[in-house]
Amino acid sequence: MEFYRARLALSSLSIYRNLLEDTVIKKFAELINCLCAKKDAAAFLNLYTDFFFTLVSFNISFSNYIIDQIICDNNPFSQCCTKGEEYSLLANAAKGDLESLQHVAEISPAKIKAQAQTLYGLEQSLLSGLPEWEYHDPQGTVLHGAAAAPGLPVVNPSWQQIEIKNKLAQSNNWSDCLPDLTRFYRKEGTGIFVQYYAFIWEHSANTGSGKATPLKKPGFALCSQIKA
Repeated sequence: MEFYRARLALSSLSIYRNLLEDTVIKKFAELINCLCAKKDAAAFLNLYTDFFFTLVSFNISFSNYIIDQIICDNNPFSQCCTKGEEYSLLANAAKGDLESLQHVAEISPAKIKAQAQTLYGLEQSLLSGLPEWEYHDPQGTVLHGAAAAPGLPVVNPSWQQIEIKNKLAQSNNWSDCLPDLTRFYRKEGTGIFVQYYAFIWEHSANTGSGKATPLKKPGFALCSQIKA
């Protein structure tokens, strides 16, 4: 039932629907769909390890990864926030999405392994050997927020970015953080403007047009090229 609910939670996303196109979240959805469809054990093992392989390249827990995507997502709600506009319909939809995403984020590898054991009767030694994507302290407690591999996908994150990430990670109800998230979007912006704080303007001599390219290492660029 929990995995079917997670499947519905992802399908019901309306404001943060861009997240369904994210590679890591897609891999997780495939894993959940496998459990719901009760596919064979080999399919499960392949999808489990494929998801793990994709996630660990970011050096971050799955819960923190989802939070990062929420923080950086460019959607109708975050765009309204940056303009200082208030639209209760979008806010209510965003609130529902936060609840859905939290449910997905809280599905632990232990729960997935337990379901796989029930469905496929896999040996405990095989399941125990499967890698997990949660971070634990020496006592075995699951870590959250910056303590759980602080891999926010931004260049030199501001204190506002770190603060909103930790608020979400430490909250028992992500939807309660909507006012904080609204203020964050209003101050910090969305999309690449959250991920990067400097850009190089690249002009095309052929077309006469140009584009702003995010600068990953501002220290290696000429000051005259930077558009803050």
